[in-house]
Amino acid sequence: MTIVNNTSTNTKRSKSWVWLCFVLFLYPCAWGGGGCYAQNAPADKKGEVQGFWDKLRAALNKKKAQPLGQQSVTERYAPVYNWVHQAERHLYDSLARNGKADWNKYQGIVSNQVSLAQDTGRANHLNPRVKVFGWHPYWMQDAYESYRFDLLSYLAWFSYNIDSTGRNDNPDQLQQWKNNGDLVAAAHAKHCQVLLTVTNHTKPGNEALLTNQNLQATLIDNLLQLLAQNKADGIDLNFESIPEGQKDNMTAFVLELAKRLKTANKNYVLTLDLPAYYGEKTCDLNRLRGAVDWFIVTGYDYNGPRSKTDGPVAPLDAPDGGMNIRQSVFRYLQLGLKREQLILGLPYYGALWTSNTPEVGRGDSTLRFVSHQMYRDVRANHRRETPQYDKKRWGAYFSTRDPLTGLYQKCWFDDTLTLRRKFDWVLEEQLAGVGLWALGYDNGYPELWELVADRYAADTLLAYKDVYLEEKYFRLSNSLADYRALVMVAGIFLVVFLLAGLVVALFDWRVREVFFQHKTLRLLYLLGGIAILSAVGAFYMYVRHKPLFDQGNWFPLGLGMLFGVGLTLYVSHEFEKKRKNMP
Repeated sequence: MTIVNNTSTNTKRSKSWVWLCFVLFLYPCAWGGGGCYAQNAPADKKGEVQGFWDKLRAALNKKKAQPLGQQSVTERYAPVYNWVHQAERHLYDSLARNGKADWNKYQGIVSNQVSLAQDTGRANHLNPRVKVFGWHPYWMQDAYESYRFDLLSYLAWFSYNIDSTGRNDNPDQLQQWKNNGDLVAAAHAKHCQVLLTVTNHTKPGNEALLTNQNLQATLIDNLLQLLAQNKADGIDLNFESIPEGQKDNMTAFVLELAKRLKTANKNYVLTLDLPAYYGEKTCDLNRLRGAVDWFIVTGYDYNGPRSKTDGPVAPLDAPDGGMNIRQSVFRYLQLGLKREQLILGLPYYGALWTSNTPEVGRGDSTLRFVSHQMYRDVRANHRRETPQYDKKRWGAYFSTRDPLTGLYQKCWFDDTLTLRRKFDWVLEEQLAGVGLWALGYDNGYPELWELVADRYAADTLLAYKDVYLEEKYFRLSNSLADYRALVMVAGIFLVVFLLAGLVVALFDWRVREVFFQHKTLRLLYLLGGIAILSAVGAFYMYVRHKPLFDQGNWFPLGLGMLFGVGLTLYVSHEFEKKRKNMP
């Protein structure tokens, strides 16, 4: 009789503990499903991972998002596309139309020749394994007179622009290219090659060009003529706002351009600028690896006009799970691009926000983006101040209060300290080199040239990994670091399967008697389960690029915890009550 009663009671216990495990498993899901999205989360992912609270909020607001199929690639991935090039070009084009085209005067160009203390027997002082690529925008005109061409591998003149018809629309600026023989000669004297950047920054312009092979042939003919006329060395492609569905056409165009360039001159160089992320959505990178000489990852503009917080323009890391340089580069490496083909673009500019609050890196309703600022302007505006540093993300900033408006001005930029860390990281990861947007933005301040010389000159001790040691001793650790997200996801699956196995085992009353015969053990198991599942919830938010402690997460987090704890206490109370009634 006793055995029968125990079996009946054990069956009741099993149901109680199964319900308890089920509740504990669900409550972090309520946490992970709610909350607002991180500022840098890809736009197309928002619809896919939208939680219950976001759906409810959207229904209450009666807002209907534009169908993803009607959005261009850059609209779908807006927070990770680099639009600083087109924004600045539009600004200076508008100034030129208003008669402010005396760029030397407008920019206050310091035209003094640089004094080079160098070995005159060697023209180029870069270490052969490092490439330094720099863009020269047309609005920096004679700033090239102060460039250290001996510390540049490539200079790209910015730009030959394509309009909505697929044809060039900036003949006045293009005339500067035709008249820039002195720039080309100065670069060639120091073994620096000169490229012509071709920009296409509108959706109509890309559609017109990429769907019309006759226009493409005409464009390539014009580019070959311009290269020959100036004795230049190749083409740099900077296409943005590429529409959805043009991936194959973009790939075919790049392949045809590469073919025509090499046919005209086997030494011509072709570079392709890639956005911080999702470049594979615009072209087939695997097909282009053999045609493109260098892929330039534009590792900047992570925070700017479209971000909801102020922050570094080019964060090397992002502890809050936001987009960052390391993530962008590893993404392209995982897609199959080779380290020796990747050049990391870095900014010689900063970004300025204003707000009613002094704290940096936190969004509030009063935060407003003001403008991008050249390095030279940041230095001039803060000449008496000492910058502060975010060494988790590697950004420098000033946070000062304007006495006239009462607003706090938050200016983020890169200086010699933060750039040095990123320069060294390029060496550590054995990438091809760095790109600089843009040359001349440091005009009048020589320290950035000195930094390039210090890190990349031929006689500099390079801080890159020893290949032999890496292959012999550190291959496993490096692989684990490179694929840490995949390893962590696999670990999560392992934990889930183990928990599932435990739940199944708990249906056997003998297992339950061993595991839960003491109240202290039950409490320890409960706390351990909460800790593990909370970690799972936190990791879920990390891989979804959601900030863990964002204001939008507090309500669903608190509600989920109250719900889970309440049900847990209720089930535990019922369990103890039934246990007391046992014979």
